[in-house]
Amino acid sequence: MAQAAQWYKKAADAGEPAAMDALAWLYESGSGVPKSCPEAIRLYDISGKLGLSASINNMGLMYLKGACVQRDYAEARRWFEQAVALGDGEAMNNMGTLYSDGHGVPRNNKIAREWFEKAAALGIPEAKQNLKGMGR
Repeated sequence: MAQAAQWYKKAADAGEPAAMDALAWLYESGSGVPKSCPEAIRLYDISGKLGLSASINNMGLMYLKGACVQRDYAEARRWFEQAVALGDGEAMNNMGTLYSDGHGVPRNNKIAREWFEKAAALGIPEAKQNLKGMGR
């Protein structure tokens, strides 16, 4: 992982959003680099501002899980909604999870199913599993 981090860093320094996202995950998890939540957040923020929906979704996941930040379902939803606006299927699946689990929103299986169906239509495997779990 350390060698991957070096290559991601070179590409991130050159302004490549996908490399920033990958490097941010390494900093968030401490894989191949010392764990650094501030650096992970900084890189997700920059690549998200460059239009990479995956980074915006990853910020939402941090708030959903309480990883590097205090758990905040409303903030997670805000980030997921931004990624959804860019057509991100993973974020659509995550919106479904918020509704199926009632995290920061009233539990609503109808709305959850709608989000899972949108994500599944984009080929997100986890969304397909979530739909199966709902009896579809």
